[in-house]
Amino acid sequence: SDCVLATRCETAKNMGASWDERRDPARSTALTSKPQARFDGSDRQARGRLMKVLAERSVRVRDVATVMQLRDDQARASRLLASLVRDGLVVQDDEWCRLP
Repeated sequence: SDCVLATRCETAKNMGASWDERRDPARSTALTSKPQARFDGSDRQARGRLMKVLAERSVRVRDVATVMQLRDDQARASRLLASLVRDGLVVQDDEWCRLP
């Protein structure tokens, strides 16, 4: 079947009119991709929880673990907050953290 976006797609224009397995550029990398790590309970999920709340308001540093749903792992919450600060995604001012 023809792609509905083929008239707008630069790749389709460069590849020709037909889009089949022979011409699919993703086939060459199909077996080299690694599955993504699980999300549930991940550092990504905890960081995302904090970022979501920070998009609405500042958060007290002492409440970061609760926001991340890591109350039983304060050390992990502190490490994740530090990584967000290091990445430039969060600013920590004394007792508060906020978006830059």
